[in-house]
Amino acid sequence: MPAFAPVPHARSAFRLAARAAAACGLALMLLQPSAAAAQQTYVVGSDRGGYLHDRLIELSNLQKHGVRVEIRGKVCYSTCTLFLGLPGACVDPATTFGFHGPSRRGRRLTQEKFDYFSRVMA
Repeated sequence: MPAFAPVPHARSAFRLAARAAAACGLALMLLQPSAAAAQQTYVVGSDRGGYLHDRLIELSNLQKHGVRVEIRGKVCYSTCTLFLGLPGACVDPATTFGFHGPSRRGRRLTQEKFDYFSRVMA
């Protein structure tokens, strides 16, 4: 039994290939610096934060490619506040920001780790 089902119609295969090409084009645009990327705007909606490691990668990619950031959500908490450090970040005055010290899933860190991650976030 094959691991995938054959495509019954050439038209369906063409649509699938077109979607894959569009997705690859978008991925390449995000991964490679270009004039088009510099013209892009990344809009941050209501964002309650997330993992520091993941956010640092996201911020690095946005900065590397010169993507403009607009924070327009109702809230921007935790790691979302790191967007404020990007050059030219634009903020909706109605957005509420929430800051806190580093933790591991809500648990306290040792003083050494707290100090380290505080410096990373700063």
